[in-house]
Amino acid sequence: MLPELPNLEVLAASKNPILEMANVEAASILLVGPTLKKFNDIENGKIKGSLTGISIGKVTRTQKIWRISQALGAIAFA
Repeated sequence: MLPELPNLEVLAASKNPILEMANVEAASILLVGPTLKKFNDIENGKIKGSLTGISIGKVTRTQKIWRISQALGAIAFA
């Protein structure tokens, strides 16, 4: 292999308790927002909003959905 690469074994979460803690924290943060939203919807009795959100100029629904898909793809590959 390439000798200039550092030892990547130290980045394994199973061998590094700090990374394990960071993984748990990240997962917790990802669950907080949707959970609070769900409780808010239950409290209000209905769901407000939609996938396409509010009206912004002359952007069509299809364009909004396409842009949302592109953003989610960019996040997935980041």
